[in-house]
Amino acid sequence: MDCLVENLSASRVLLLVDYRPEYQHGWGAKPYYTQLRLESLALQSTKELLDSLLGDDSGLLGLKQLLTERTEGNPFFLEETVRTLIETQVLVGDRGAYRLMKDVTRIQVAPTIQAVLAARIDRLPVIPKQLLQCAAVVGRDVSFALLEAIAELPEAELHSGLAQLQASEFLHPAGLFPDPEYTFKHALTHEVAYGSILRPRRRHLHARIAEALERLGIRARARGQDLHRHVTVELEVTGSEHGAEAAAADRLVEPVAAAEHRAGDRLSGPRGQVAVGKGTSDVMRLGLELSDISSTAPFRPFIDHVVY
Repeated sequence: MDCLVENLSASRVLLLVDYRPEYQHGWGAKPYYTQLRLESLALQSTKELLDSLLGDDSGLLGLKQLLTERTEGNPFFLEETVRTLIETQVLVGDRGAYRLMKDVTRIQVAPTIQAVLAARIDRLPVIPKQLLQCAAVVGRDVSFALLEAIAELPEAELHSGLAQLQASEFLHPAGLFPDPEYTFKHALTHEVAYGSILRPRRRHLHARIAEALERLGIRARARGQDLHRHVTVELEVTGSEHGAEAAAADRLVEPVAAAEHRAGDRLSGPRGQVAVGKGTSDVMRLGLELSDISSTAPFRPFIDHVVY
């Protein structure tokens, strides 16, 4: 992304980038850079959103006031909190026509959007929850073929689980060709789902993904976020219990190095670098920085998934 921004001044291109306040970049001094801060919803806009979601029943006024105060105009926080109230049957009815089934003074609203998402994920039935966690390890964008390979679910349960995750608005279809693909509704949804997985299972899933990618074959994908991306992977292997991860790391070195060697002569900038540290028995560090990332796109999934 930094490389792309550096070269924009000579091109007739409008680049729109959205990011959270904590994201750091060095573009602020560029004369062609303009920052537009997206503020929280104004009170009137919050009221209109709540009216659209809940309806205009007079019995909802207290709840609307509570939600306005607690979510502070954050529309995603507001929508997820309303969905939580629906799932817990505090609200019953249909969109735009809900009825409150609990005294507003007894309603508890989670303090953060992350807490709301974590509670929603925790309430999922076993199979949809397992499937969502598998999808989170795959990434923000989820290939159906890869998810099917690692989920270890019968076909009917796999499709049923995906349908439930779509109905709950955790995942959305993102494409049908050449392979079906899904994406998380929001980056925070992906982040919280990933964080809900215990570390041993997370390591196991990453290893299974690497094995599945090797078994299924790698398809190149031209994705904007992969352009000029510097990827550093660190895998810590401290004992025999991590043998699968160590083996996956060992298999990575040769194909990635071979890709770098083939791509090197075609790079418009400095030649890519592949460096391996102390070996997989201790700590493996693999750095890959290429000016033409599309030339190694087939190996990108390996790099993304051999992580701790």
